[in-house]
Amino acid sequence: MDYYLFENQIIVWMQIGNGIMNDVTDEKGQLDYLWSHALISDETYLGIQQHCKTQTETKTCEQFQSTAQTEFGNIDPYNIYGPICPLDDDDSSSSSRRRVFKKNGYDPCEQYYVRDYLNLPQVQKALHANLTNLPNPWEPCSGLPWKDSPSSMFPIYNRLIASGLRILLFSGDVDAVVSVTSTRYSISAMNLTVIKPWHVWHDDTKEVAGYMVVYDGLAFATVRGAGHQVPQFQPRRAFALLNMFFANHF
Repeated sequence: MDYYLFENQIIVWMQIGNGIMNDVTDEKGQLDYLWSHALISDETYLGIQQHCKTQTETKTCEQFQSTAQTEFGNIDPYNIYGPICPLDDDDSSSSSRRRVFKKNGYDPCEQYYVRDYLNLPQVQKALHANLTNLPNPWEPCSGLPWKDSPSSMFPIYNRLIASGLRILLFSGDVDAVVSVTSTRYSISAMNLTVIKPWHVWHDDTKEVAGYMVVYDGLAFATVRGAGHQVPQFQPRRAFALLNMFFANHF
């Protein structure tokens, strides 16, 4: 979520990229995305549909979910068509990885460079971080128990829409974690009125950059070829979408 607050000013717009909205529709959308993109089998898809209907997961449900992870394979769920970082290759140094992947403008090992840098003692000292000398290293995703999360953001969206806030939701269409299908299901469940039907939008190269639909209260756009962090994978298209939003060209 991007939001801006300046002293004595009111927030008038907000952008949310590949954001979790509602557990029920998000999970359904993720499953449908995996199946429709040929990442899991028909049998696993139907098994999860049948046995994973409640909040309490059964043993059978867990087995089907485990099978789905195996079928999915060793690909990046945040960009299903992107490269992965070869961490298991002992002969591959950070510098060699950088040379290999920077050719395509994207380095899937970036998070590990950042992790290593932020765990340097001198860096933590400069940032006044880890003053209590915790024994475990800093990780982007630590795996700590997380329970403070609402099951639905619909009440918050409804309040923001009622306040007149301009809202843009956008989804990279190759993200399997918070998929474009999930966001579309969630928006559909909000029962918003369509103001401008589904249509293509273009970047400055005049290529199709994605698709868009405008509702009474928010706009939704897909970004073609982008993963979970849209600007990381498609910076040009992300910038074009931002400019369109600022210029109110929706």
